[in-house]
Amino acid sequence: MRKLLHICSLFLLIAISVVVSVSPVQQALAVAPVTAVKATAGYTHGCAVMSDGSVRCWGANASGQLGDGTTVGNKSAVVSGITNAIDVGVNPGNYESSNRSCALLASGFIKCWGVNYTSSRSSLGTGDTIASYKVPVPVCRTGSYAANTCVPLANVVQMSVDAFGGCGLVSTDASITTDNRVYCWGQTSTTAITNNAVPVCTSGSAGTCVEFSGAVKIDSNKYHRCARTDDSKAYCWGQNENAQLGREISSNLFDDWAATAITSGGTAISDVIDIATGMGNTCIIRSPIAPSTINRIQCVGQRYYGHLGNGVSDQTGYESNWKDICGHSRSVPNSAQPCASTTLPGSATQLRGGTYIMCAYIADGYGTNDAGWSCWRGSASYLARPSYSTATVYGYIGQLCSSLSAYSASGQCDSGKRFTAAEVDVSGPTACGVVSGAVYCWGMGSGGSLLKITSHEDYPTLIVLGKSMRFAVAPDGASPGIDLSQQPTIQLVDETGIDVQTASVTVTASLESISGTATLGGTLTSITDAQGRAGFTNLRISAVGNYLLKFSTTEYGDLGTSFVVVVDTTAPTVSWTEPSTPT
Repeated sequence: MRKLLHICSLFLLIAISVVVSVSPVQQALAVAPVTAVKATAGYTHGCAVMSDGSVRCWGANASGQLGDGTTVGNKSAVVSGITNAIDVGVNPGNYESSNRSCALLASGFIKCWGVNYTSSRSSLGTGDTIASYKVPVPVCRTGSYAANTCVPLANVVQMSVDAFGGCGLVSTDASITTDNRVYCWGQTSTTAITNNAVPVCTSGSAGTCVEFSGAVKIDSNKYHRCARTDDSKAYCWGQNENAQLGREISSNLFDDWAATAITSGGTAISDVIDIATGMGNTCIIRSPIAPSTINRIQCVGQRYYGHLGNGVSDQTGYESNWKDICGHSRSVPNSAQPCASTTLPGSATQLRGGTYIMCAYIADGYGTNDAGWSCWRGSASYLARPSYSTATVYGYIGQLCSSLSAYSASGQCDSGKRFTAAEVDVSGPTACGVVSGAVYCWGMGSGGSLLKITSHEDYPTLIVLGKSMRFAVAPDGASPGIDLSQQPTIQLVDETGIDVQTASVTVTASLESISGTATLGGTLTSITDAQGRAGFTNLRISAVGNYLLKFSTTEYGDLGTSFVVVVDTTAPTVSWTEPSTPT
């Protein structure tokens, strides 16, 4: 039987835990680190899903939006009780209280924390009027969490968080997408404010609702929401002050909370590959028109700061008809011909939308092995690209760069300076991506979302998630009643993973049973030497079973740090967090 060793670096208490399946025959152990998978940030804070299913948040914490049970901010923290997250979201902008977060769990439930009851609505979907929750609580389909009558929204496979609250895509059978439903909470019409998650309708409401079905992707940002369906159509609903619902309705006073198909020339668009929402705009990827083989990107709605990518930028205007975005250009647009060309460098396959920028993943076109994210907007501060003298050119699509780059006339970063994140989230004023398991963010930072005192960062900057530990020598070989064949040595490290040479820190080993009744034998404490290392010499587990072997200290850092290791022959879903935030 193969043993898997899984390491989790947590923030608030140093602890190495090892889930050990002890069998009669000694087994070798393999080590793998826990890293960030996806990251997102709003105005005051950000959060990341980790590879072990935990969630870590950073930034301000006045309303408990870090989810660690406190309101102490300007730090990073482990969200309490989350061990199986697959997605995370925060309120994308500085409106309707930016201090809240939500996580989608592998079990199909959504849990949220932070500001709840504001503007006469439950923004967390708890069904109650509690002002805020400092630890995660479920989004309720019916009932009230405060009254202990909550029936959680279940079978959720996608989630989107917005200014009103959020939405979940519900699927009871992955093979039958036509049955998929969308449930939203917060505000669901101009007049209807719902404290529970309720179905989105194509007509009617409450008891007469004809439920919207067939969605395969949902997206929302500020005050409107959209979904792509399994027949390649797209539907939007919500506020339409900038014609962002995509129905060619020029009046900026027409809102519609029934999910209705987006149209072009009065006909429903039926070749939608992806859809994304911005602060007051919507963009879609469409199939190419022959003889071109390159997918098109079209946008509609607010032109604010060049959100539409068509070379036109003003703070009050909008487009009610879908417009092709421009290829990259350094020329100054004019009203007669804003685009020098609408030919893109390659076919976009995914879209991401946000408060300040829009982005597309382009898999080809720039060159060999140069797939990645390219974005557009009206200002360089959010685009991770160099400044030009004319701000309007930022409305043209171009690559995200990892650092200051000369930038080519075709919109490319210098060689080796492409930001290589496989996934980015640009929903808020701070944008984030993950590279090699580390979180990098850029954009606005004045609210706390960059975890530093700065107004903004022009290029991706590392988000420090806390002090930790690593194995200088990893444990190896476990048999009942026999010393581990290779005893662990623990090394203290700083926030960036660099070894810290701090002596006289006590590290303690302990054992927690998953299944079995063994005890941990040997010398259970070790003191770090001048290199910051603590070596153990005779640890042993007395009996067969699955156990969590933990190494911890509260003496390192302001509150200590956590470090978790999981060793398991059968690979169960097990993790550990510090005692102050039990799973």
